[in-house]
Amino acid sequence: MGAYSKFINAFKKYPLLRGMASYSIIWPGSSLIQQTVEGKTIDNYDWWRCARYGLYGSCYVAPTLYSWLTIANIMWPGSSIRAGIIKTFVETITYTPFAMCSFYFGMSLLESKPFHEAIAEVEAKFLPTYKVCFYITHGLDPTQPVGLDKQISNPQNDAPSRAFTDSNGQRGEGRDVSYGGSSQLELQPELVIGSTRVTRVIKKTTRPITTL
Repeated sequence: MGAYSKFINAFKKYPLLRGMASYSIIWPGSSLIQQTVEGKTIDNYDWWRCARYGLYGSCYVAPTLYSWLTIANIMWPGSSIRAGIIKTFVETITYTPFAMCSFYFGMSLLESKPFHEAIAEVEAKFLPTYKVCFYITHGLDPTQPVGLDKQISNPQNDAPSRAFTDSNGQRGEGRDVSYGGSSQLELQPELVIGSTRVTRVIKKTTRPITTL
């Protein structure tokens, strides 16, 4: 058996090795992509930053993630939808916070920052990052707070409605809306198509309006 075959068999026999090798490529690669987005090129890439990402991804993330998946598969075996939902929920409230805190703390130490600065990094960045992760995981809009769906009153909607006829003799209903002291009327003429009554919204206009 050649060296290549032994290498492949070791990866198949020990999934952790496969994960460590994959993360040693994925994490430095993601750092290069991030630096490219920041405007850097091959001439000024921070290669030590890539090395730190590779070390952290392969020697910390891969083992901890493998351990979590092993425990989750023991506690909730199978690949059913129910098991998947349970694993996702438990991961959101257990492994995800642990992984985020570990990342900010561990990367700060790898950057040779003192212990108190690493703690401050976690305190400053963990909660905002976790909120974004929570919103994206649950398909929510991260720019909108959860539960704050109260309708805001618009004074234009409270304006009294009255009948009108425009300059073409068309009849309908509208509201008086004040704009800088001048009054305009939103035209909402009613049409009847067959047995269906349709309200058509017309763009606000400054054409002369004759009220009834």
